[in-house]
Amino acid sequence: MNSVYFDIKKLCSVKLDRQIMHKVYSNRSRRHWAISVKTSGKILFHGGGKQFVHDEYHVMVLPRASAYSFVNVEPGDNILIDFELNDEPQDREIFQIKVTNPTALHSVCARFEDLFPLSKAGAGYRGVAVLYELLAVIDEQLAVEYADLSRAELIRAGVQYLKKNFKSPTVSSSEAARHCRMSPAYFRRMFGRIYRMTPTEYIGTLRLECAKSLLSGEFESVEVVAQACGFSNLSHFYKSFAQSTGMTPKKYAAKHTLL
Repeated sequence: MNSVYFDIKKLCSVKLDRQIMHKVYSNRSRRHWAISVKTSGKILFHGGGKQFVHDEYHVMVLPRASAYSFVNVEPGDNILIDFELNDEPQDREIFQIKVTNPTALHSVCARFEDLFPLSKAGAGYRGVAVLYELLAVIDEQLAVEYADLSRAELIRAGVQYLKKNFKSPTVSSSEAARHCRMSPAYFRRMFGRIYRMTPTEYIGTLRLECAKSLLSGEFESVEVVAQACGFSNLSHFYKSFAQSTGMTPKKYAAKHTLL
C-alpha cells in the first residue's frame, strides 16, 4: 500500500473501543467505509483470503460491503471511524496500511473526542476535516516509507488500467490513481518521472498506436478507426496523427499498403 485517496461525503460515526482478549467478531457486509486505528493491543483480521495484523503500526481500511472476521490476540484500544464516500472505488476487499509514526496518528485521532456528540452543530463538518487530516498524516508517512521502492511498481496498477481502458472516452488519470490508492496529483507526478509525459499524453500515444495498427490493415473509414481507438473528436485525431507521423491517416494507410 503506497498512498490513499478518498473523496469523503460524510462522517457517520467514531467509536472508541477497548477489545477483550480472544473475542471473535465477524461482519458479512459492512454498512459504511471505515478506518481502524489501534492505539494499543493487537487484532488479527481475515478477509479476501488474507490475514492482516492490526496494531499501532498497521491501519486497517474496511470498504463498504466488505466481508471479514477478526479476533483480539492482545487486549487494547482502537478507534473505528465510519464514513461515506462521494465516488467509491470498485475494490471491496479490506486492506492494510503500514505507518512509521503511530504517535502522529494518535494525536490526530484524539481530536475526534472533542466532536462528541456528532449530532451537535458543526461536528459533522469538523469531523470530515479531522478525517482528512488523519489521511494526510498517513499519506506523508507512506511517502517516506516508499521513497526507495521502484516508482514503476507503485503505479503499475494505474498504468495497467490506462492500457486496458484507453479506448474508453471516460478513461482518466484520476481513476488510474484510485487503482493505485493514491491521490491524482501524486500519481501524475510519479507517472511523469517514469514516462517523461503526462497520463493524458500517454493515453494519446496508446490511441495513436491503435490507429496506426488499424490503418495498416483493412478498415471501413478513418472516422471509424478514430472512434475505435478512443478519439471522440475527428479534427483532434487528424491533428494528433499528423503531429506524430508527419502525414494524414489516409497517406499513412496508402504508404503501408504500397510497402
